[in-house]
Amino acid sequence: DGLYRINGDGTQVQQISPKTPHYLNIYGEKLYYADQGVYKMDLDGKNEQKLSETGDSIMIADGWIYASDEANGIFKMTTDGAEQTQLVANGQLVGVTKDRLYYLKDQSIYSSDITGANEIKHFSLSAERHSTPFLQGSHIYYTDYQAVYRSSLDGAQQTLYTTDKDNLFSFNIKGSTLYVTEGEGNHGNQSLVMISLEDGSTKKVD
Repeated sequence: DGLYRINGDGTQVQQISPKTPHYLNIYGEKLYYADQGVYKMDLDGKNEQKLSETGDSIMIADGWIYASDEANGIFKMTTDGAEQTQLVANGQLVGVTKDRLYYLKDQSIYSSDITGANEIKHFSLSAERHSTPFLQGSHIYYTDYQAVYRSSLDGAQQTLYTTDKDNLFSFNIKGSTLYVTEGEGNHGNQSLVMISLEDGSTKKVD
């Protein structure tokens, strides 16, 4: 029912927006997100601005907002939304590096140079049903909601974790640890699983 911020110790819960935003990014002193369009606001929720009418996912790299949606492909814009340029007509954003743009198209991972030219196909995903992949370092990560996979850009795939529950939910990486939540069905109690990318060991927190 909205976007909240809290202190690290769990105190002072504050709703800063009634929207349900996705793909939160902090850049400078502004918060950027997607919610059937691209928005930015102050970190306390004030001075909200709609930068674009399109965009279901975003990420910020090298001072540009990169966004994508099914109807418009991948485009980039300045952080004030003033300048917008389409880069890829058909693709879902996966990651941006200094000189390459990575995206999902036709169940496969592609990349182009940062302008959208010189497209290369890297590999096809092994699962028909999957989360949006993301790029971290030199690997692509994704889940089919039962297992978490890591693929190098040449397509060599490794299964990092398989749940004994019904569903895997959100996952992310910090340093050499993969964090994933698992649970039964789409609601109810979930557990946090911490997976070492170095030795594969796991730790669960209810």
